[in-house]
Amino acid sequence: MILCKEQIDPEKAARSLPFHLAALAPADGHLAGAGGFRGQFQGSRHRRSRARIESRRRGRRPAGRGADDRLEGFCRQFVLAWGRLVSESKGENSRAMTQGQANTRDLAIAFIDVCDSTGIFERQGDLQARSLIQAFLIDCAAALETNGGRVVKTLGDGLMCTFDGAEGALTGARAVQRLARGGDLHIRIGFHVGPVIESDNDVFGDAVNVAARVSSVAKPDETLFTEAVVDSLPAAIGASTRFLQEVMLKGKTEATRIYGLVPLEADGTLMMQGAQTVSQARRQLSLYYRGRRLEVRGGAKLWMGRESECDLVVEGDLVSRRHATIEGKDDRYTLTDQSSNGTFVALADHKWLCLKRENVQLVGSGQISLGQAPDDNEAELIGFQVE
Repeated sequence: MILCKEQIDPEKAARSLPFHLAALAPADGHLAGAGGFRGQFQGSRHRRSRARIESRRRGRRPAGRGADDRLEGFCRQFVLAWGRLVSESKGENSRAMTQGQANTRDLAIAFIDVCDSTGIFERQGDLQARSLIQAFLIDCAAALETNGGRVVKTLGDGLMCTFDGAEGALTGARAVQRLARGGDLHIRIGFHVGPVIESDNDVFGDAVNVAARVSSVAKPDETLFTEAVVDSLPAAIGASTRFLQEVMLKGKTEATRIYGLVPLEADGTLMMQGAQTVSQARRQLSLYYRGRRLEVRGGAKLWMGRESECDLVVEGDLVSRRHATIEGKDDRYTLTDQSSNGTFVALADHKWLCLKRENVQLVGSGQISLGQAPDDNEAELIGFQVE
């Protein structure tokens, strides 16, 4: 039962409302029941008519409308009584939250939105567009639940779901990406890991707000997440992530480090390499350049470029002074391009990635070329191996 946008338990209302209304009934019992009141109202018609005629003859204003006035007053008091019932219900919910009846735990929260829904409705018409989006969201919900997710609610042209951990959220995001790939719809996904309050089949808290903000930053066909997600992933799974940028999310006082999934075209490569069972305690990065070997361990940051102060100096007309960095953190090594001409990276299967102000996590072994395509730069290739 809904009144004034406040939701009330019908059973509770049935039990509680009579007690509120009992206080409204006058001692003469005029409001004892609808039937009794109706009888009094009808029986008083003749008396009221005669009284009004007599009042007009004497030049006086008729007295109050009697039963009509009492009915109007009763309705007004009924609304006030219902308002008190609403207040009591809200108070009980508030006390329940204060007394700790709501559950608090760490979850991964994901928001999935269909992009450009306005354009879809304009191009395909209301009925077809609505059917298309609803069918897709139903498929999304099934894919998410298959991967351990729970759909909390739908939000316009998207949905919100939770997972017990970051790994499940990442797998669920991949599944949804596969559903959308090649279709008429484009989606964006954002998620975060943190403590939430679970109450009435919903979740609340700062972590939920952060996940929503991250989703709003994502572009079509992009999946973004926070560093908290990466830190809670196993090293092998983390190999499929890459740092993108620091963003000031609305309402936050400090910048948030945003990561993304490596595009699906490269997913097979990186996931295969990242699946190698390597003990984190022994992971280190070795670079090979012109017969020289340079080791990079977790926590270190190495600069590559033309400048003499770089850790690895690489000559070339297309090499920037401070061309790229390799940063180790928790035994994961991230290569970030900082140049004008880009950085090329080849993994074990010899497929080249071109980074332009982007980054990639180095896994297994491969080669790096600064500033130009590797076929034109064979003498200046940098070899790497993570072991």
